[in-house]
Amino acid sequence: QDGISVKALSEQGGSISNKKPRKAGSSGSLLYGRFVKSATLTACGEESVTASSESSQEEEEKLDLSSVRRLTDEELVQACGGRTAHKGARHGLTMSAKLARLEEQERAFLA
Repeated sequence: QDGISVKALSEQGGSISNKKPRKAGSSGSLLYGRFVKSATLTACGEESVTASSESSQEEEEKLDLSSVRRLTDEELVQACGGRTAHKGARHGLTMSAKLARLEEQERAFLA
């Protein structure tokens, strides 16, 4: 009719699904999601980046940790200037009641 014909190429050609298609495997060279860093702009012009991310990972693995000295808790607090990660500490909250309860529980447990 009217010179229009529809021809099916295959029965299994187009499957219908409500699932999103899977993305290709994540590439290690992507920086900030989509862009690949190829050069750094300086006052002298562009400096191309030749080191790959794999070589930087190898350098991290080669670090000699034998010369690193482990700090005690007191030395660490002193090195940080007395600052802690407790967010209430900047407002003067010291959690002394909670620490007292924990000490009491430890004494009861060890007794």
